Amino acid sequence: MESIYRLVPEEIPPIAKATVYEKLMDDFLKGRSASSRVEIPKKKPSTIHQGLLKTKRVNAKFAGVGIVRRADSIYLKK
Repeated sequence: MESIYRLVPEEIPPIAKATVYEKLMDDFLKGRSASSRVEIPKKKPSTIHQGLLKTKRVNAKFAGVGIVRRADSIYLKK
C-alpha cells in the first residue's frame, strides 16, 4: 500500500531572529553602566521580567547578568 505522506529526515534550523530581550541584554553588556532600569513601552513589568529570565536561562553569555525586580521596576546589573 502506498502512503499519502512521507517523512524527510532533516535537522531543525536554529531560530535566526534575536528577541528584543537578547538585543537589550547585549546592549547592556556593551555599555559602561553597572546597573540599568529596563523600560519597554506597552509591556507589563512581569512580562519583561519573565522574558529576561528566559533569555538568561537559554543563553550562556548572559549568565553574569543579574535581573532584579523591585515593585514595578526591572533592573539589570553586572
